[in-house]
Amino acid sequence: MTESAASEVVSLDQSEVETIYVLASKYGVTIEELPRLGAEPVTLVTVILVGGSTAIACVLRALDQRRGGQVIDLRAGARKKFFRTPDVAFGTFVIIAADGSVTVRVKEPDRTLGKLLSTLPEILPGGGSVRDAATAVCGAFEQEVELEPGDCRQTEAG
Repeated sequence: MTESAASEVVSLDQSEVETIYVLASKYGVTIEELPRLGAEPVTLVTVILVGGSTAIACVLRALDQRRGGQVIDLRAGARKKFFRTPDVAFGTFVIIAADGSVTVRVKEPDRTLGKLLSTLPEILPGGGSVRDAATAVCGAFEQEVELEPGDCRQTEAG
């Protein structure tokens, strides 16, 4: 079964252009750069990702992970109030209050990989088991995705 072609328009910071090309190449996605319009800030680049919807989703997820966590700085005189940084782990929110106190929150992982693995045997021709699906996914993508401990060694029960 082949996946139909899809496209996604993405605005990037100039510093992310090289990264998106590397990720797109890794997942078999092509990129079309759009010409800059007068209203766009000079630091933004707009591209169209073209490929399978799953491959495009993988590129966007990997890019999002590389952007890191979210910082919200409410102190007077803070240069940036809201920003992402790879210095903070993806899924982590750091809130710096006006008084300088810091709160760290971690977004609960959505466990999408586990949900996907549990449905693959039902939707793929020939079936298989959750363990077979996990082994195949981990073998193909373990360098590109963050896996929860045990995801590649799931048993039939879980």
